[in-house]
Amino acid sequence: MSERVLPILNENGNLIPWAPFMVMGAMTFPEDRAAIRQFYSAMSIDPTPSKVTKPLLRKVREASNRGFAAGFVYSAACHLPNVTKEPSFLKAAAFVSSIVKKLKENPQEPWPGPANRNQVQSAFWEFRNVAHFWAGFSSLRAQLDRERGVDLDWVLILEDRAVFLDFLGHSESLRQELAKVLPKASPDPWVAPQALSLPKVQGGYRAIEPALRQFVENYKSSKSY
Repeated sequence: MSERVLPILNENGNLIPWAPFMVMGAMTFPEDRAAIRQFYSAMSIDPTPSKVTKPLLRKVREASNRGFAAGFVYSAACHLPNVTKEPSFLKAAAFVSSIVKKLKENPQEPWPGPANRNQVQSAFWEFRNVAHFWAGFSSLRAQLDRERGVDLDWVLILEDRAVFLDFLGHSESLRQELAKVLPKASPDPWVAPQALSLPKVQGGYRAIEPALRQFVENYKSSKSY
């Protein structure tokens, strides 16, 4: 595993201005360092929707449909050891596919992302090195909604340093968990600097484990990750 450190600290060890935009750039363009830098530069100069930034924010929205699917697979994979002795990426992707297919049929708020198993797997491979951030976002959003009735969005992450650090903490917790389960799933992850003190949190969604256990009991595949 070769970790790539997000450049979100200055020479004095403090967060750079608009640091969340650097993370957002990596989550959108995980394998394109130049695009990440360009995204950060543009958004930090003009953080409001404009002629320059609207196309960039559109790319974030487009990436989010696949990114959240990848994050869902990531979180499910982290919980697999709690329900099976044989965790695998394929099981996690198949489980997510089974769930989001039902969500896609929701007439009020249909799931906007990929739903069939191949699409879900493809989304994970595309965002595999930043999927912990997408999973961390969803994990923190669920926690804030449960504990404070707050709906997490990027505006809150940009404006509240503590929320930003919580987001990074959830993401790093999930990354470390998956590294124990499927160490090859995310070979070159983007990570927060070690010098940054992150809160110790338990990321993920334990509420999915009953459904995950039932799915695994019925899952049949001769393939393994």
